[in-house]
Amino acid sequence: MSEAVIKGIAGKWMDFRVFRGFRGFRVFRVLREARSEYLVPVVAGVFSYNLSRFFMRKTRSFGVDMHKREATKVPEAVGLGCGISFICSLFWVAMSLPEHKEPLLMSACTVTLNILLGYIDDTMELNWLCKLVFPLIALSPLMLTYSGSTSLQVPFGGCIELGWVFYAALLVLSIFFTNAINILSGINGVESGQVLVMSAFLVVDRVVFPDTKGSLLILLSLSLFSCTFGLFLLNRYPSQCFVGDTFCYFSGSSLMCLGLLGGCSKTVFSFFLPQLVNLAVSVPQLGGVVPCPRHRMPGLCAVDGGVLLVPSQVKIKHSEAFKSGRLMRWVVTLLCRLGLAEVSGWTGGETLYSLMKRNKAVLLTNPTLLNIILLWGGPMTEYALFKAAMGVQALACALVILLKALCVWYG
Repeated sequence: MSEAVIKGIAGKWMDFRVFRGFRGFRVFRVLREARSEYLVPVVAGVFSYNLSRFFMRKTRSFGVDMHKREATKVPEAVGLGCGISFICSLFWVAMSLPEHKEPLLMSACTVTLNILLGYIDDTMELNWLCKLVFPLIALSPLMLTYSGSTSLQVPFGGCIELGWVFYAALLVLSIFFTNAINILSGINGVESGQVLVMSAFLVVDRVVFPDTKGSLLILLSLSLFSCTFGLFLLNRYPSQCFVGDTFCYFSGSSLMCLGLLGGCSKTVFSFFLPQLVNLAVSVPQLGGVVPCPRHRMPGLCAVDGGVLLVPSQVKIKHSEAFKSGRLMRWVVTLLCRLGLAEVSGWTGGETLYSLMKRNKAVLLTNPTLLNIILLWGGPMTEYALFKAAMGVQALACALVILLKALCVWYG
């Protein structure tokens, strides 16, 4: 399809008032003459914002914001609009850049399947087995057409060819990428904020370390950033909507696809360091070693003039502690010694076994990254916790780029 045709379609599409939120929007009459692919991030952000507002008005699914003085109902699963916007961005770029059409369309298939997974999970509450298996199916279109490098560049050690091990690792990582953002959630704006930070630093990484696919990756990263920013304006504190599992699954798989398309999958994986830490400390609960509540979001503490967030807790009954044997007590002791969790009433002067034997039940703080921040930093407002979590994410991404620069400098 020629560039002139694309510009014409884009202009007519923007003039066609599909949603009420688009009324009066005529910026495309000015930008229409530019190269069409450069308009993708702008259009994607506007489309994401208005489509999300449309879903907020039309949805019949509502959740309760538990971190306010008065619990209020807000629309759920609004992240679907952001996902649709990014899919449209991939199609637009594929038409504008025919040389990248096949991998872009396969990436769109993978992202679409993960959006479907998230939307089904939002409406039907899928079990963990489905969340582990479905990402493998969603990745298959991209794996079948992947033609990039399967080697691993080792700092100061040359290059190692992985072969089939690369594809096996990719299958495992697809499960991690799809679920990582969903596991690190629970406060206003934290899910969309993670994606904003990582997509922004992905642009910085490609600017600092340019290559042949750098311009494509920058364009797609900016599109993901703008799509997410349109949703973030509605999801930030105080939230007007919840993004839902739809956004979490879509955004994680999108970042994975960007890493594969741009040949920087190791960099993208490194950006997920906070999510990896959150997963590592969550394994005891997710694996059933330690009791796991339905929601592990931070708890609420009412104070004069407002509310503060505190680490949430799970009750470990005497019977559960001794039924699970030494493994649970060993894991809980290790988490407490490392400062990643806290057992109420335990000062360390006696063994955890003795404490559990004396009490019918003990309270353990849920080991998550958000709860660890509260454990180390003390009670804080929801907005302060959001800023702290985003600071951790930005610091991790900045360290990755700094380490890459040092390896290039001394390599």
